[in-house]
Amino acid sequence: MVSTACTGKHLRGDQIWSDDIVYEWGRLLAKLHQANRNIEPSKIQDRPNWLSLISNLSAASDCYGLIHGDVHPGNFLVEENVFKVIDFDYCYFGWFGLDLACPLLIALTKLLICKSDIDFWKFRDQLIAGYSSVTALNPAIFKMLPVCMRYRRLLDYLHTVKVIGFIEPKNFDDKLPPDQEFLRWCRNNFRENSDSMMEFLVQDKNWDVGLVPNGLK
Repeated sequence: MVSTACTGKHLRGDQIWSDDIVYEWGRLLAKLHQANRNIEPSKIQDRPNWLSLISNLSAASDCYGLIHGDVHPGNFLVEENVFKVIDFDYCYFGWFGLDLACPLLIALTKLLICKSDIDFWKFRDQLIAGYSSVTALNPAIFKMLPVCMRYRRLLDYLHTVKVIGFIEPKNFDDKLPPDQEFLRWCRNNFRENSDSMMEFLVQDKNWDVGLVPNGLK
């Protein structure tokens, strides 16, 4: 396969949180989903999608398809107001809400964990407005975004475990060896912060926070 270098610059610092950038972030995700709708699952290796075990969502083309899986600010470049996505090594077939969960989780983490004064609800509405300016967001996808966000947090935790070379016990409550204290901290951090996030998200009665199953708590 022959490819060319993608030109542009990463956004830095407070640039990421401006209304215009968040809006374009949403548009970028919608364009990706539109472009990928005709790609058949049989033509690309799929990854296990645990959400298939807990969701009755439709696999129709406006809900499900090839997603990037990791569209954070480090994975897109901007050149002359044109946004370009890079780093497709994590793409797989899943619900479009999983792509939207990435920026939403970044914003919520900045608010609750980094103690920033970011307006999460404004961020969410700008992101969805940008997405909807390109293609309609299925209401069922919008409703399950909190579940997608928790799923994304779980993936981040498992990635951390993999990178530092630890092996997570099959039972999440099993005791850990003394030399895996950092894993214990990561696990506790995942649990506590996930709980605080869900408590915050439940403020929006249109979001089905109750969809989160015991296995992701």
